[in-house]
Amino acid sequence: MGGPDTIGKHSHNAIPNMPTLGVNERALAFAMLHDRNNSIVQYSVDTADGQRIVPSLSDNEWPALVNKFKSNPKEAIATARLNVFSIQQDTRLSEADRTARIERYVRAFLDLQVKLDIAAFPNIDKPQSGVPEYIPHGLIDMGSDLTQDPARRSREMLHVDKRRMFAQTAKNILKYFQTPNTDSSSDAAKLSVVKNVAALVYTAMPYDKAEAATYHTSKRVVGVHEAFNERLAQCRHHALYTQVMLQALGITSRLFKCDVDFGRGRFESHGANLVRINNKWYILDATNPDVKDGIGEIFMIPMNESDVDPTSLKGKEWVAKKKDGSTVKYRSRNDMYYTIRH
Repeated sequence: MGGPDTIGKHSHNAIPNMPTLGVNERALAFAMLHDRNNSIVQYSVDTADGQRIVPSLSDNEWPALVNKFKSNPKEAIATARLNVFSIQQDTRLSEADRTARIERYVRAFLDLQVKLDIAAFPNIDKPQSGVPEYIPHGLIDMGSDLTQDPARRSREMLHVDKRRMFAQTAKNILKYFQTPNTDSSSDAAKLSVVKNVAALVYTAMPYDKAEAATYHTSKRVVGVHEAFNERLAQCRHHALYTQVMLQALGITSRLFKCDVDFGRGRFESHGANLVRINNKWYILDATNPDVKDGIGEIFMIPMNESDVDPTSLKGKEWVAKKKDGSTVKYRSRNDMYYTIRH
């Protein structure tokens, strides 16, 4: 799997002018650029008129932020996320003001990610190979067979439209930020986020292989959000949606292209995710929840640290038993092609 620059290295476009940013977006952008985890609660008050002075990104700092975001988008997003969380610890706010402020900053947090994606990872028409570590707004997953005639493709191409995906999950994301948690970076908090995202994905996007295959025709470019709306999804929709959500919520994670054997003695093409919790990597399969007493629970498989080395993440296998006694075997691969079209 490629690192953060896997996407950006293919484009040498000049950085576009800064888009229109609201005051909340500018505050989060300032924090991203200057590595301030709680700058939006450390505002000062102008003694002349009592107005709050919030740190703000200047227009001429935009190129530096775009370059920094391009280098490590996940770290920049994590910094902004910590700023939004820090509002809960601002004792100067009434409960009503705190609630309203969190809502404004969550909207800004999501909008800013899309704007930075567009600036840092411009359109790419020539297909790129490999599995990008970071999924930007506009990425089109073309599958694993570039030579296939588009009219005879085995599946549709998938388009990541974060604006629509964030709109679909805005209430879930807002609830996450409204939940009091003084240590949002703890392993327990991370595991809670992963559980909630996986549950959202496999509940909101039921897996139905036959019906989904009929709906997602091979000639179409289908937005991942469409699978969410239609409630017809397969593993690739689950994996991309999960990755976008985990990225937005500060979880170290990667898209995981693999083959899977659900105990039938044959491997099938599959998509899942890798997540890092407690200094350890796990396979997270949102398509394949662990069912106990009729209730789906998160299904995760621990991996060795060396197994996630991008240079060797092909052809390795992991075997795990589910709570119902069945065995699942995963075999990694890294064949994927993608373009970007905002």
